[in-house]
Amino acid sequence: LSLFENGIIWMANDRTTEVFGYAPEELVGRNIAEICPQAVHVDKDYDNNNDNNNDNNNNNNNNNNNTPIGTVKRTNSNDDETTLGRIKHATVKHRRDATRLLPVELGISRLPPSSLLSSSASREPIYFAHIKDLSQLHDHRDQIAHKDELCQAMIDASFDPMFGIDQRGKILVCNVAACSMFGYSREEFLGKNISIICNERDAPHHEDHMARYIRTGEKRVIGRKRPLVARRKDGSQFHIELGVSEVNLRNGEKMFCGYVRDMTQQRLDKLNLRKKEAVIQEKFFHNNLGMP
Repeated sequence: LSLFENGIIWMANDRTTEVFGYAPEELVGRNIAEICPQAVHVDKDYDNNNDNNNDNNNNNNNNNNNTPIGTVKRTNSNDDETTLGRIKHATVKHRRDATRLLPVELGISRLPPSSLLSSSASREPIYFAHIKDLSQLHDHRDQIAHKDELCQAMIDASFDPMFGIDQRGKILVCNVAACSMFGYSREEFLGKNISIICNERDAPHHEDHMARYIRTGEKRVIGRKRPLVARRKDGSQFHIELGVSEVNLRNGEKMFCGYVRDMTQQRLDKLNLRKKEAVIQEKFFHNNLGMP
């Protein structure tokens, strides 16, 4: 779109029709703010004359002119300076459905006063509004967000605590069961090193173990389950069974998935079973020894 400084459109290309549904003749003479609500202000910066700046602002307020968004810098010493507006994310109303706002990237640039288009007697500045349709990009982002939510929901559906960490030990993923078991929120877990759930003896050596595996490829833990002592947020320790699997990413890096099972009740059950067996054996041998 080509605009005057007051935001009135005086030229539009055919691409506008393809993307936003407006024919060029439907836009000429209208204010850009009618289709792009965010395009309503120009902040004018006069380097050497604050009084002129204030006068212009007062005039703009009195005239209620909507002007294109961006920063238009003018200098008293060089009126031919080319100036560019800021690129900003905005929305454009679709012609066929006014409630449908299309996400766009909006940039405003000023045509040099020395050019042919702005060399008329009025010397009124001309601006170009560069509008890029971001609908497909937003749709793609929504699809990625949906897949992320789906993956997280599937992870959270697991009864056993699960962690996903990178090859430096940073927690990338965790599920609700992990948060419940260790007493941390998801926000407290993400970005932290997995060593925060290790006991005081093992925590200082965890990064060394990870680095050795990345360097040598020697699997001492990967693909196996092993008993460990873990630590909750409150500092209390308990016995777990940890299984670790490896995932190779496209960028060549590795990711590790850890599956945790609380072994506290199982250990208590085994201990109680041993006690019962001991009592039975004691009674059995005691009765046998007491027989005539």
